[in-house]
Amino acid sequence: MLKLNISQQPAKLELNITNPMLNLKTKAPKLNLSTEPAIVEIRQIKGKLEIDQYPCRYSIGFRNNADFSSDAAQEGKRIVLETIGRIAAEGNRLANIESGENAIANIATESNFPESPDITWGRIELPNFYYEPGKIEFNPVRGKLKLELDRGTVDVQLQRGEVHGTMAQYQKLRFWTTEGKYDMMV
Repeated sequence: MLKLNISQQPAKLELNITNPMLNLKTKAPKLNLSTEPAIVEIRQIKGKLEIDQYPCRYSIGFRNNADFSSDAAQEGKRIVLETIGRIAAEGNRLANIESGENAIANIATESNFPESPDITWGRIELPNFYYEPGKIEFNPVRGKLKLELDRGTVDVQLQRGEVHGTMAQYQKLRFWTTEGKYDMMV
């Protein structure tokens, strides 16, 4: 009996593969923020307060030289006029002999015992107040904001993969027949 024998050798492909690589290098972004605070300068010039106590001191008898001289002159003039009036009145009393008064004795007595002085209640004047309010200077200085952006970067390096193929073994198909003693190959 005749047999058909078949033998097969498959093809073999040898592959040399280099894997692809992706290198990423990144630089992170930076945000630089700097501020200068706002400043408010407030300056106040002090007010002026002046107290003039001269009116109250004048009312209790303390005077400056000019007022003292003026007041003394007025008082002297008044005393002179009163004295002239008193002397004129005494002269009239002496001239009036017919009244029967002992004018010389009465005038001498009145001169030795003057009338008691009158007590005068007076008001003390208030001092004068002068006030000038101070000024306020307001000087605001605005704050500053400085913003700097340093952009980040991305560096991409791609190394492509490679595939190299070579035939390590070719495909082979063999047929032969056998029949007894001899084999034949085709």
